Amino acid sequence: RARGADFTMTFRELSEISLTDLTNEKLPEDFWSLTKVLDHKDWSNWLRNYIARLLKGGSYSDSARQKRMQEVNPRYVLRNYMAQRAITQADEGRFTEIAFLLTVLKKPFERQEAADARDYA
Repeated sequence: RARGADFTMTFRELSEISLTDLTNEKLPEDFWSLTKVLDHKDWSNWLRNYIARLLKGGSYSDSARQKRMQEVNPRYVLRNYMAQRAITQADEGRFTEIAFLLTVLKKPFERQEAADARDYA
């Protein structure tokens, strides 16, 4: 599935990367949303300002920053394609996708391997 950068996922990915790796633009392979914004003409300036603001605040360690961000930036949100997949299957009398979505969306802030495998992040 082709996709551009995503607001929700960009901030989630920012919560899952260290400032050192972010500064060096050393992104994990599965960071699709941040990878998309790397090419934006304003990225370098935004990144410089973002890091300066974090360092100016100084009251949180990098791991504390990540934890706080992960508490408010979900990894999983209901997307139209996910809902449509569940609706289509339910119309065919199969409700496993609805049950799966319910399970995933009960814990949207926690990484779930099965949800990642279905491209839900």
